[in-house]
Amino acid sequence: MLPAASKNQNASSSGEQPEKEHDYVNAAVWTMNKISPTSNKKCCSFIQPFLPVAVSWVLLLVIIGLRIHYTSVISSNNAKLTVEHEDQMEQIKQLKTRIEQQERRNQQLNTQKQEQEKQNDNFREQIRNVENDVTLSQRVIDAYCPKKENGRRQCEPCQIDWQHNLSSCYEVNDPDPPRRRNWDRAQEDCRGKNSDLVVIVNEDEKVINKV
Repeated sequence: MLPAASKNQNASSSGEQPEKEHDYVNAAVWTMNKISPTSNKKCCSFIQPFLPVAVSWVLLLVIIGLRIHYTSVISSNNAKLTVEHEDQMEQIKQLKTRIEQQERRNQQLNTQKQEQEKQNDNFREQIRNVENDVTLSQRVIDAYCPKKENGRRQCEPCQIDWQHNLSSCYEVNDPDPPRRRNWDRAQEDCRGKNSDLVVIVNEDEKVINKV
């Protein structure tokens, strides 16, 4: 009977041992679960003071990046605007040069026009002089060589109604006192007839002297 009891005790002891081991395992697991939240809190408490600094650095880097980007864009736009401005200034300079050249050409043309007008005036004056000469010559021809009834011209030493004396021709003008002219008007009338005014010293003289 004793051996059997001993066996039962062993069995009972062996039966209790797994239960203790099971409790130990459960205790170990409970201890691990108990420690984990504490380590997380420590980690979070370690990160929290640096989080604003990290966010600030990130924001600062973003701002610096944006500033560099916009500065680059603005610099590029300014460079393009500068090039366009220089091109426009060059175009304006070229246009001013063309305008000055055109103004000089216009001035030259105006000068040439004025010179041409002067030449034309001289030509007109020459034409008028020639026409006057032709008219005077025609009058002289008509006066000294009048046409006869047969259409032919017969030249005389003096004009019609003029008196021939030696190598000169005279026109005696002795109007009534109301129609007489003074010396200046009589001389002007003689010049219009391409002659000179003379004075008769003695009416009884047969020879008329030219003064």
